[in-house]
Amino acid sequence: MGGPVAPKLMPSTRFKRSAGAAALVFVVAALGAAILLVLKPFSGPGQAGGGDAAAQAKEPIATTFDGSEYYDRADATTRPAANLQRDPEEKYASPESAGAKPHRIADMPAASTTKRPAVGGTTTELRKELKDGGGDGDHVTLASDGSAVPPIGAPDSVLGVITAANAIRSYPYIWGGGHGSFQDRGYDCSGSVSYALAGGGLLGKPMTSGQFEKWGEPGKGKWITIYANGGHMFMVVGGLRFDTSFRDGPRGSRWQDAERPMKGFTVRHWPGL
Repeated sequence: MGGPVAPKLMPSTRFKRSAGAAALVFVVAALGAAILLVLKPFSGPGQAGGGDAAAQAKEPIATTFDGSEYYDRADATTRPAANLQRDPEEKYASPESAGAKPHRIADMPAASTTKRPAVGGTTTELRKELKDGGGDGDHVTLASDGSAVPPIGAPDSVLGVITAANAIRSYPYIWGGGHGSFQDRGYDCSGSVSYALAGGGLLGKPMTSGQFEKWGEPGKGKWITIYANGGHMFMVVGGLRFDTSFRDGPRGSRWQDAERPMKGFTVRHWPGL
């Protein structure tokens, strides 16, 4: 004898079961999508699934600015970025002494896209001065007041960098200074170099020392060379070093002609300079 015969499902019963399965799949898919939307804001640089870091890495370095992205208020405050690494050469810098009168806030660095020049004159005024006291070739000299004196034949962008650097050459070292805004009362290593490069129209916004490892092109430049790693950086313009470390005395200028260790830095330059 044969076994029990399974009852045949009516068409309406099979349809109900198919519809129920489809509805279950839809609910599961919708729930999964909702979970992804909730978790997405927590996914960022350094976390699995975060796309912000990759997007920032591909973002081109801006070389123009109009000042609109910086502080509008008169008293800009220093706000170190959360990812800003502490400068390992900070002990060689010159911080402001306790109780000292705060420096005036620096003007916006001069560049072709700004109307407010940095303290220290414009490149046109500097060119007039060079006719009387400027050198020749591509060598920048150190003046007795701690400022840099470029040669007569220096390009306008180099004159702009030197003019801006001269404007903050004696500002105190403040870790994180110059990162919230170009305009500050003190600057760290990358903040001061950012300010100087902006003066020549070579940088659109302040950058950290680690970011400068990808600035411009590899190798030394004829006029401007950047030395950078994750914690510290400096630049050499026409053979003269602009650096917060190994300064001449507690209130020494950032421009220096003394030698310093060069090992451990990525070397970069701006194309054509």
